[in-house]
Amino acid sequence: MNNYSLQNELAEYFRKLHNNDDILIIPNAWDVASAKIFELSGFQAIGTTSAGISSTLGFPDEERIGIEATVNVVSSIHQNTNLPITADIEAGYSENVDEIARNIAKIIFAGAVGINLEDCMHNGSKKLFDLAVQCEKISAVREQSNLMGVRIFINARTDSILLSDDSIAKKIAMTIDRANRYIESGADGIFVPDEGELNRDVITTLIKNINAPLNIIAGTSILPISMLKDIGVRRISLGPRAMRATFFLLQKISEEILSEGTFKLLESGPFTYSYVNSWFENKDSNK
Repeated sequence: MNNYSLQNELAEYFRKLHNNDDILIIPNAWDVASAKIFELSGFQAIGTTSAGISSTLGFPDEERIGIEATVNVVSSIHQNTNLPITADIEAGYSENVDEIARNIAKIIFAGAVGINLEDCMHNGSKKLFDLAVQCEKISAVREQSNLMGVRIFINARTDSILLSDDSIAKKIAMTIDRANRYIESGADGIFVPDEGELNRDVITTLIKNINAPLNIIAGTSILPISMLKDIGVRRISLGPRAMRATFFLLQKISEEILSEGTFKLLESGPFTYSYVNSWFENKDSNK
């Protein structure tokens, strides 16, 4: 049974990680093994990726798997790490506020101390939720977490830059407006994903006008970590990109075997059978 007092302490620790001098870099796991590798590599917290979990279960992304699959993965990771876990719950797996609150209760019970909650509809329309509706959802999440005694970190994602056809100036203005409304409704941080629009000037403008830690996603178009730190970015996440890079390695292994008849990539890593087994031999049975 979960000890919510201890879980709340972990949630407060996770919150403080957003206000340190260093940027908080959160890798996004898709199963227990990927989470364990991230932990052993030295990351301070772990996120999940809905796209990664969906892929491993044989589904496309965008809420096709439902809350229970996400809860199961979060719970399994929680049983195998002592790091804070923030769960990608997409848009909440429902458009009903009461049901979203129930889903939050499940995620907290599974061991999460943070969530990502996005404002994009997953009904094929690729539209943003009405601002008032999204604020109501965030308020319901905050209320539910308070009721359970775990002050989870609500990382409110806005897709206003991704989905809007307006000029970049209007996209930025919409992002700032939505972000600050989400903060007023109970969000702790703001996540702004992009496809290359977040240059130094845009990021600086967002940081100056959003009253919470800014989270951006890693990628080849993003500035180096040292520069992002100087600008004031507080959090970087990897999203599904580490998962896709891993899948690409598996493809290269397959191509080498089938085309070259050799196994160099297959044996190129140091992970032995016993080493991987050792990751799971000392589980904390008190969790």
